Amino acid sequence: MNHRLGVLLLACIFVFLAGNTVCMAQTVIGVTPPIRTNAFTNSYWPVKADTSVNLSPEKADMASLDTVLSFRMGKGIPLVNVWGRGMENPGVYVPGYMPSMFSRTLHLNDFRPEDGIFEWILTGDHGGVTLQLDGHTLTVVQRYFDSFGFNDYKDSSRLITGRHPEKTFLETHTAYTGVLQSITLSFTHDLMLRVSLNGQLICREACVLDLNREQLRYGGRQGSVAGTLYAPKAAEISLEVDTAETHQTMLGFGGSASIPAYHRLSEEGKLAWWQLLKDYNLLIQREYPINFRLKPDYSNWDDPRDAAPHYYGDNFPNGETSDFDYLRQIRQLGGEVVFEFWVLPPWATRPGTGLPIYDRYVDAMLQYCKTSVDRTGLPPDIVGIQNEITQPDTVWHQMTLRLRRALDENGFRQVRIHMHNAPNLRMGTAAAHAFRENPAVWNDIDYTAANLYDYQYTIFNPDAYDTVIDRFNAATSGKPFISTEMCMNIPVLQAGSYRLAFSMGDLYFKNLTRLDAIALWYCWVLLDNAQPSYSASRSLCKVDFENGNMPVASSFQLRVFGSFSRHILKGMRRVGIRSPDPDLLTVAFEGMGHHTVVCQNRGTTPRLIRLLWPGLRFTQMEITDPYQANKRMEIPGQLVVAPGSIITFFD
Repeated sequence: MNHRLGVLLLACIFVFLAGNTVCMAQTVIGVTPPIRTNAFTNSYWPVKADTSVNLSPEKADMASLDTVLSFRMGKGIPLVNVWGRGMENPGVYVPGYMPSMFSRTLHLNDFRPEDGIFEWILTGDHGGVTLQLDGHTLTVVQRYFDSFGFNDYKDSSRLITGRHPEKTFLETHTAYTGVLQSITLSFTHDLMLRVSLNGQLICREACVLDLNREQLRYGGRQGSVAGTLYAPKAAEISLEVDTAETHQTMLGFGGSASIPAYHRLSEEGKLAWWQLLKDYNLLIQREYPINFRLKPDYSNWDDPRDAAPHYYGDNFPNGETSDFDYLRQIRQLGGEVVFEFWVLPPWATRPGTGLPIYDRYVDAMLQYCKTSVDRTGLPPDIVGIQNEITQPDTVWHQMTLRLRRALDENGFRQVRIHMHNAPNLRMGTAAAHAFRENPAVWNDIDYTAANLYDYQYTIFNPDAYDTVIDRFNAATSGKPFISTEMCMNIPVLQAGSYRLAFSMGDLYFKNLTRLDAIALWYCWVLLDNAQPSYSASRSLCKVDFENGNMPVASSFQLRVFGSFSRHILKGMRRVGIRSPDPDLLTVAFEGMGHHTVVCQNRGTTPRLIRLLWPGLRFTQMEITDPYQANKRMEIPGQLVVAPGSIITFFD
């Protein structure tokens, strides 16, 4: 995670609060928070109530819990000498690694901290969360410790003091009275951290950190703390496939590969790149074409000198150029090519308006198709009506009608057209109404399309996005949908954590099961960037210049996207599958001689699953979690899908 994330995250909290979207960190005391909604995001946010809470006795249901360990700390336990810290109570170190989503409960049969503080410490690679209790106050601390830049070194003498870089990012306090019997900590798929005392929700705040290890510590001498740590038991669940229920047929997966980034790969790296594209089935290259710099004679479609940088921090040129040799190799792997303008060249627009000069726009599209035929043997498979640039409805109509006519008249009848893809699904709904209001225009497009960047605004309540999807579906029924662009681009979400990548898995399921998407395209599939937060959030892969300019995963996004792309192949059709658990997301496909089921457990309880596909028995699967990247293995006799993991069954 980039060391600037803490500052970015703090800034975005205030932005979110000011905009009535999501309150990311606030203490919830004593009551269930009321629900507040926003017309766009349908977000909820916690509201502070009393300044203290009186804990009620808990009636715990232990039948659904498994014992992790029991412990006793404090008085009567011999102290140990910890190097560099001195004599202290021995810590309790929980074995193993934690799933990304979890619920843990400490039941306390003795809680008298007296002269010390009891701490439940959870840590990850970039930071940690600590719960501190002194007998009357709960303090929840989020801290980052992965950057020297977190320390304030105004005094040069401090350059060599302190043990390690660390910055407290967020700290909340809740006073309580009454007998403390239990502490429950949950990390849920909505990127929330929740703390309950005696079963009462006390604190809820957003947290994008990955946590993987936990320990208990007590700092007093006279007091004592004893209890048992529990985790939820696995719950059995059956999944039933219904092949009589059929939906969309897939076109595939992909995104935009930065051509300058590809050129930075070593020869060994380029060979590895083509193997990675094949392995991950990222075989649709969405061109990031030259736009503003395109010459009127069309001589520089693929001139590397005209590559342009983006706003991605201290960036180098990454886009706005083609490579027809690259496109030829994509086709040799069985892939497809998509071409679409962003901003039109100035000579193809009316001065001062941005409106297209139709003949020049159409001619530019035709010239790309002809150049593609000359250089690769084939035109693009799909062309689009301008990415993210909003035009008046009548302009979109003319762009579509004239383009379709010109393609047909010049021998490109096989080239398909997708409608204008708006920056987000809300604007895409308005665009769809515009395209549909003219029957001739609606007839001339083959696919509806939209970018899905507004999902981020409901990411702390992902299912609120369903209402946005429903409106889009109502406007576009009858045409197959292409999900043209997805990634995290809000500063608060520009991190490489698994939890953020896993939350994108929610969006992939919504694409496949609610939008009936035939294609899913990530923003970038390869990027070369100076600031890692951009690569981690915008792209599936990056150039690893520290290890021979090889292509590598930029974050956990590749493994999560790959849980879907690797075994949902072009030509496969989605079939019905039923899960009685709303937090066990499932999707099934068959065709081309293959069968695939993807299961994502976004709950906090492990699921012991039984998969029922009549006439079929899977023997292979891949697992994706914070510790395994699409790891292939044989299916065990009893299959438990851990919280925060994705299982892909295939044959």
